[in-house]
Amino acid sequence: MFNFHKKKYKYIKSPITGVAKPIEEAPDDVFAQRILGPGLVIIPENTVENAHVKVFSPIDGKIVQVFATNHAYTIVGADGLEVLVHIGINTVELKGKGFKNFVKNTQKVNIKTEISNIDIDYITQSGYNPCTPVVILNSDNFCDFEFNYGEVIASETEIIKYVKK
Repeated sequence: MFNFHKKKYKYIKSPITGVAKPIEEAPDDVFAQRILGPGLVIIPENTVENAHVKVFSPIDGKIVQVFATNHAYTIVGADGLEVLVHIGINTVELKGKGFKNFVKNTQKVNIKTEISNIDIDYITQSGYNPCTPVVILNSDNFCDFEFNYGEVIASETEIIKYVKK
């Protein structure tokens, strides 16, 4: 009758097309052990026609950090949620090669905003894993996380459901 305790869930969309897996499967202990926070890892789709992969903002919000090497982005939503999109493992060592950035700090974005374009062939041929962790950096302010694993489509598939405390 009354919805006093009904929770209002919000969603993080997939920034990249591929397959979402538990964060514990990330090939990097910082992510796998949830040191930065909870999340999941997406194995990007890589086809001959799609060697360049588009990466989108996973939430509506504002870019608060574009790493100088264009391999990672932090976005903050209106509710204060901080999401890290980290493209590849140890790809900071590529010094920006294989990544094309489309956004800047303080820029407003939405789930249809392309933030980066990556050359998966270049990344993998350089010896790096292009898997993309998506991590909630300030999880203490949120709760009831639910993760959606399996095939995901950039800007469409809801990958993480959450509630603000």
